[in-house]
Amino acid sequence: MDTFITSNIKSISVAKTVSVTEAAYDALVSIKRGKMTFSDVIMSMYNDLYGTVDEEEEEKDSKSESVGMKR
Repeated sequence: MDTFITSNIKSISVAKTVSVTEAAYDALVSIKRGKMTFSDVIMSMYNDLYGTVDEEEEEKDSKSESVGMKR
């Protein structure tokens, strides 16, 4: 007897509407490449400015360790 395991995986996607000026829209379009979404463009810009979430966590951990070493 064959046993089959099935799984229903549902992907939840949340979309938000953001209003931008025409100049901001044109700037985003000029950065967008290939199949990039506007979310991809915005997250890429955010990561360039502020680093990724992982980098931020590493920086916080590093600062915490430095403070602990000074004591």
